[in-house]
Order: sequence, then C-alpha cells, then structure tokens
Amino acid sequence: MVYFYKLLSKGVPGTFVKLLIYWYSHLQSAILWNSVLGESFKVFSGVRQSGVLSPYLFALHINDLIDDVRNSSFGIYIGTVFVGCILYADELYQVAENGQCLC
Repeated sequence: MVYFYKLLSKGVPGTFVKLLIYWYSHLQSAILWNSVLGESFKVFSGVRQSGVLSPYLFALHINDLIDDVRNSSFGIYIGTVFVGCILYADELYQVAENGQCLC
C-alpha cells in the first residue's frame, strides 16, 4: 500500500490510484512450462512483469532508497559526478568507496 500513498503524495489523481489498487488487489498469475499452463494463483506483492507501468512504480518505490544513498555520500566520484548506486530495470548495485560493486 506504500506505493499508492506515494502516488497520491506525488499528485497522481485519486481515481487513477483507486484503479491501480483494484487492479493490483485482484492480480493473478500462472506458470507456463512446456506448453502446459499451471493453475492460477493470487499475487500479493511486486509489480506486473513486463507491465507498462511497472518501471514507473518500481522507480517510485526505490526513489527513497536512492535519496538515502545520495545523502549518505557512500559511493565514488567519476570526475565530478557522484555515483552511489547504479540502476538498470529492477537491478540496483551499490558502489563502495574502493570502487567495488556491493552486489
């Protein structure tokens, strides 16, 4: 539910947030293996795999952590640019002072 409060705090219209709450509270999935579709099951957390909104919802969720890393000064400088973590899709790598990734 934290996602949805964050959306509201960012000015996303309440009707759209209500739609997302309904959509995610009724989300189901199934596994396809060797052309056989398994029984569906309810999904309780996370965002839809390959969903159009998923990267935006993930970015909203992870943004507070990125701010904490930025404010901690934990990371390295590449020239004048501070790098505390590297993100790609749903992967996050925190960079240590010695230049190693804390993966």
